[in-house]
Amino acid sequence: MARKKVTWTDFARQDFKETLSFYNERNQSKSYSKKLLKKIKTIIGLIVRHPNLGTATEFQEIRVIGTTPFRIYYKNKEDSLVILLIWDSRRNPEDLTEIIRAGVTN
Repeated sequence: MARKKVTWTDFARQDFKETLSFYNERNQSKSYSKKLLKKIKTIIGLIVRHPNLGTATEFQEIRVIGTTPFRIYYKNKEDSLVILLIWDSRRNPEDLTEIIRAGVTN
């Protein structure tokens, strides 16, 4: 079986970049951001190998897998894995619903 290609939505890429920038500025160091990026990449590697590892959500075709306090929302397509959003669960949950309903994760 061929390895799935991982793609990120523009929104996911930009939002995660802003998250990393926030921690760089807040901590006055890139140390935490580097650890977080490594952790996220590891989990994405797991879901590439086991695409149904995450939990189904209320949103059609969207699955989620967590690493405290972050959650990775993704779609498992036939030949690819699409990263929709890396969500910090300390954020307002209503914002998450609005983001997904607005379709920025498509």
